[in-house]
Amino acid sequence: MYALLGQAYFFRAYMYYHLVTIYGGVPIIDHVQDPILGNGGDGSDLIVPRQTTKACVDFICQDFQRAADMLPARWRNEASDFGRVTSALALAFLGKTLLYWASPVFNRADDDSRWQTAYELNKQALEKLAEGHFGMSYEGNAGVNAENWAR
Repeated sequence: MYALLGQAYFFRAYMYYHLVTIYGGVPIIDHVQDPILGNGGDGSDLIVPRQTTKACVDFICQDFQRAADMLPARWRNEASDFGRVTSALALAFLGKTLLYWASPVFNRADDDSRWQTAYELNKQALEKLAEGHFGMSYEGNAGVNAENWAR
């Protein structure tokens, strides 16, 4: 059950990430809405104001972290579970989100703490990838991996 919820949190954060990269702050919908009457009966609660970019980034990071906490580092049955979201992927996208938040697009004052947070999260994602036996580089044989990339 947690794995299913983890995947749902991941994909919601993934979609909000793309919306924020295009539009900045967007309305955050974090509950199911009744499209006919609204939850209040008159439909007024269907009008959701646009949130700040910081609120959206916090929401995205919270969903990616929830997904990482609920998902396994590697799925047991790789034949039928190939391509499914893992905790390492959720952490990698969390790190990517924080890198984007630390970039000059949103960090005009060049706040070093944003860069440091992004660095630490991306390092944590790399460690989680190693835990699941995933990775793009091998310390002992880096040249072979570069040859494979060239192909």
